[in-house]
Amino acid sequence: MGSGIRDQGSGIRDQGSGIRDQGSGIRDQGSVPAVSILIPVYNGAKHVTRALDSVLGQNFLNFELVCVDDGSTDGTAKILEKYVAKDLRVRVVTSKKNFGTLHARVTAVRAARGDYVMWLDADDHFLPNIVEICHGAAVANAVDMVLFRLLTLPIGRKEARFFKEGNLPANQLGHIFKKNELLYAIEEGLFLVPIFLFNKIIRRTVFLDAANAVPSNLLEKHICCYEDMLLIIPVLLKINACLTIPDFGCCHIVAPTSLVGQQAIGKGFHSSMRDHKLVKDHLLATTPREAGPCHEFVQRSMHSLEQFLHSRRALMRNVRQSLRNS
Repeated sequence: MGSGIRDQGSGIRDQGSGIRDQGSGIRDQGSVPAVSILIPVYNGAKHVTRALDSVLGQNFLNFELVCVDDGSTDGTAKILEKYVAKDLRVRVVTSKKNFGTLHARVTAVRAARGDYVMWLDADDHFLPNIVEICHGAAVANAVDMVLFRLLTLPIGRKEARFFKEGNLPANQLGHIFKKNELLYAIEEGLFLVPIFLFNKIIRRTVFLDAANAVPSNLLEKHICCYEDMLLIIPVLLKINACLTIPDFGCCHIVAPTSLVGQQAIGKGFHSSMRDHKLVKDHLLATTPREAGPCHEFVQRSMHSLEQFLHSRRALMRNVRQSLRNS
């Protein structure tokens, strides 16, 4: 596709896609990591170090960390290069220009080699031990997906709090939802699946199928918002089962400079609303009719996301005003 993407980790060069690996010194290419942790980043020099450290500080060691630098211009590349040099588990895929979050996510999962994948936004961070907890739960219960709980750290606060908008109700914790049961629970409103990617571990082959199903015309639209929804619906239709666990695994940052904050302010808000329509129209057109519950789930979730974005826009305006007055 001539995207000008370079992978600094795997040693493979693809003449068609422009993906090139410069060789980061990764150990035996025949060994498959248990988990691939994927971080898309664009101009994240101010915060990506915390995200990287939270991954490399995990007690679980059998993982690879794949970062997709989506055309950053602020020094992000130099930071990532330092991590590649000091830890053999780190790989970097570099894009010559900014293609958007959806493109970066698809690129990341195509580069991944692990049995499972986990996502982390460049301005968020993992909590200790969550990779080991999630992988252990997925393997022990033979499920394709495990969901964990989230904390959030709003600007101006020193301590993280419960992320109400993105968490599972208490009565859904510690339960395995088989495929048919999952669709029924969604249809009846008994199971509320948070659409975020950063609170899940998912079998890589299942996620890769969903990523490869994204049409090229959407990849070229520079979609930076709601791309989670575009990918999670096909995953829900393919997984054998999912397990919900009570553990908190990620701290989601809420600030005007965060990814979500930028989506709720100024031009970012209008771009987000455009992405909302593109994603909703595509999902409703492509979700199989026999998967009626997922059609309803798309409608409900996209409506909730639109309301969430409007409320987040008001919050970010108040935050910015408070900062000006302080």
